[in-house]
Amino acid sequence: MSNLINFWSKNGDNNNLKLKLLLVGGGVLTLAAGVLLYQHRPSKQEGTPNLDTPYSFFFGNLQFVAEAHHKKKGHELIYEAFVKSKAPVVNMSFPERTCRLLSDDPEIIKFVFETEFESFEKGEEMESLCQTHQRYFLKKFIVVTILSGTQFADEENMSLLYISTDVYVFFWTTICRNLMWKKKKKKKQWKMHRKAASRMFSMRNLKEYMFSCALSGSQRTVAKLKELKDMDQFKESGVDISDILGRFTLDSFIEICFGRSLEIVESAPNEHAFSQAFDESIHICSARSVDLFWKWKKSLSIGNEQLVKKNEKILNEFVYRLLDIDTRRRLIDESGVDKHDIISLYLSMEPKITRKELRDVALNMIIAGRDTTRLLLSWFFYAIENKPKILEKIREEINAISTSDISYTQASEGLKYTECVLLETLRLYPPVGWSWRYARQDMSLPEKNFHMRKGDSLSVQHWAMGRSTAIWGKDALIFDPMRWYAEGINTKTPYEFVQFHIPPRVCLGRQFALLEAKTFLFYFFKNFNFKAKISRPISYDHNEDHAVLIPYSSGALLQMSTGYYLTLTTVD
Repeated sequence: MSNLINFWSKNGDNNNLKLKLLLVGGGVLTLAAGVLLYQHRPSKQEGTPNLDTPYSFFFGNLQFVAEAHHKKKGHELIYEAFVKSKAPVVNMSFPERTCRLLSDDPEIIKFVFETEFESFEKGEEMESLCQTHQRYFLKKFIVVTILSGTQFADEENMSLLYISTDVYVFFWTTICRNLMWKKKKKKKQWKMHRKAASRMFSMRNLKEYMFSCALSGSQRTVAKLKELKDMDQFKESGVDISDILGRFTLDSFIEICFGRSLEIVESAPNEHAFSQAFDESIHICSARSVDLFWKWKKSLSIGNEQLVKKNEKILNEFVYRLLDIDTRRRLIDESGVDKHDIISLYLSMEPKITRKELRDVALNMIIAGRDTTRLLLSWFFYAIENKPKILEKIREEINAISTSDISYTQASEGLKYTECVLLETLRLYPPVGWSWRYARQDMSLPEKNFHMRKGDSLSVQHWAMGRSTAIWGKDALIFDPMRWYAEGINTKTPYEFVQFHIPPRVCLGRQFALLEAKTFLFYFFKNFNFKAKISRPISYDHNEDHAVLIPYSSGALLQMSTGYYLTLTTVD
């Protein structure tokens, strides 16, 4: 003990010097962190009210975004805050002085997406912003590292800081770069793709071929449901209707594009490699938002990031196999003579298109055809499971068709009430929760005294718009299919009901989506009664007392995170 005391007394001056250096160094680093945070602090948009959520001087609305992500209630929380703000445009602030404007105002949406379409973009500017925020991520990591060694680093604050950091990185890198549009996308290419898709969805193809694919897919899916409901493993848990619907829509669209079914429905309950890889990749992308080190994991190919590469290989192999199969050409071109599959249709318009570009075309078509109708039908069952009067009317309308099969005319022009229920489901549970554009220059929004700076984004809140009393009246939160009965899909303008997007890029497949959904529901209700495993009290009111009871993704797609399980019984 005496030796230790002698050692410290002899080296006291050195130790004091080291301590002083550590204190000075820590102070300098803390000061540098503060300056860095101040330099890149959020800024509020002048004249635009901020979203009514907790706001941090250094991190803006990031804490709110983090909480929304982890609670898997993002759209509900944004809607609630939006209503409290009582303004047609509100601002969300993020570090780097970045502003994201949110709007549910049809006039502003028309201005951004149609009137001043060329003044906004989602391509090169978005890619540039992604690169900017990737650089910012490195700065943010340094700040987090510095703060982790200071008095600010209590467990709760650091947890929020880590989450906020990664939610921010996730928004700007994962969504912008991985899920959106490539920098080299040009208007000429878009027009070519648009023209090819319009030929594919022509009325002749819809009537003579695409309907038959929806018909056979519906019949095969109902047959599989009959088989699954009697399996011991599903008697207690119920059947995940969201999974089965994903198989149905995937297989139907592959048959439409390539002329043959891959019998993906028939493979249930075995997991399907493509579906599993795609859904797992979406889950991993979401998990990145709470993993500070995902970029390092990706570069080292470890953890979940190892699965991303594996899944990418599965997706590529699946699509390339489709490109090489012996297709049956069923799609008729504008001449009415030549027949195509989706690949030969694109090749006839762009002979120099590369194999990689064809892969992207096929993957884009498959994903679009799989997820939109799958989500519409999944949320349809959720919406009506506690509404017996609506269920009774659907059954009456379907049973009024005395035959066991349905014709194209009956499916397209009939089942009017069923279509109204589908549209009401789309209003309150949009498959795509939001869409956005970036300003290419400073500008003022029409008649509202709101302004946008170059690089700011405006996000259309589909979920909030479907609940807006300014658009739908005082009964906006009431599930009322009859609001659609007189005018159908034309009840509201595309700027008020944005679920099929906005001109000039309105969804070409909207007629087929409703046709496919009604065809499936015809066969489903002819054969089954259902009860949801997570049931709710009878109600037609979707107010705050009847929040969504199942977890869902707060990302671009309104995916049911854990599926949706139904107990099925056969109709007598």
